[in-house]
Amino acid sequence: GGRFRDVYRAGFLVQSGENSPTEFYREIDPELYFDIISCQFSLHYMFGSNQSVQNLFTNLTKKLVDQGLIICTIPDSNVIVKRFRKHGKKIIDGDYIVGNKYYSMKMAELNFPPNKIYGLKYLFYLEDAVGLKVQNGEEEPTITYVPEYLIEFQNFVKVAKDYGLEIVEERNFLDFYKENRE
Repeated sequence: GGRFRDVYRAGFLVQSGENSPTEFYREIDPELYFDIISCQFSLHYMFGSNQSVQNLFTNLTKKLVDQGLIICTIPDSNVIVKRFRKHGKKIIDGDYIVGNKYYSMKMAELNFPPNKIYGLKYLFYLEDAVGLKVQNGEEEPTITYVPEYLIEFQNFVKVAKDYGLEIVEERNFLDFYKENRE
């Protein structure tokens, strides 16, 4: 007896999901649709403006088959804000900063308008991954931060619903990892 083997095709699209749909899909076969779209730790870069969020969700849903899945991981905005409120220190330029020798985050304001979907900016640095740290002799190192945006989950659900998406499962990443790491 032979073995039955399913064949799956995967592709990787390297561009910003906040690009206009015309630009985003320019080099994709118009007949191609997706069963699964995976966006891991990237959506929070695209919540800077209303137009960016609209483009993102249009791009995510435009070529998704009926009953298709979008699997995404976003930073937990509640954890980030709690960390700032508990450990954040106000620095000379008026921003709040929190972190350790491996990461740091800066934020200008710790109070947020309710139901604001986009533009909740913070700056992030992670050793050897996000941003840049340059040691200037014996002085404090200079850190170049990358702008990221808080995504409050209830607002994410609301926008997803506007685009015909339904949240099938919501999990804390660390809990999910601990349960499934083996």
